[in-house]
Amino acid sequence: MNYRYNTSTTFLILAMILFLTLLFVSCTKQEYDIEPRIAEEVYLNIIEDTIEFKYPQGLPSSYIFVDYESDSMQRVFWTSPDSFASTVYGWSELEPVAGMSTYTRPDGTARQGVYIMPEFIGKTLKVVAFTNETAKFNARDSIFIHVQ
Repeated sequence: MNYRYNTSTTFLILAMILFLTLLFVSCTKQEYDIEPRIAEEVYLNIIEDTIEFKYPQGLPSSYIFVDYESDSMQRVFWTSPDSFASTVYGWSELEPVAGMSTYTRPDGTARQGVYIMPEFIGKTLKVVAFTNETAKFNARDSIFIHVQ
């Protein structure tokens, strides 16, 4: 007796078994014991209220880092009324000197970089941090950077 296996049928059967296995494994419900945080309990503290920054001469740009504290693994959003022009692929946009967001370390500490350029010498920059973009109750703090 000569048995011949059809490779396309064997492949189809193996593919169906793999698909059904993945379907049942990935659709299992997982429960986590996480307590929701109340917004009033979130805090945010930028370590210094004001920084005197001496701009390093001869450089086209520089950064200063702002240290802050908040809850463990807290997302902190950053903005500033002070901005600079950024050109990418021929498009020019104004970007705040501190933007985007950062997360704190498990111990609640973190730092954010603030972009400084020579045009800011003699000016005072304001940087604002907040813990939630849309919540009615969120923690806010700000810092002033005097560029010399």
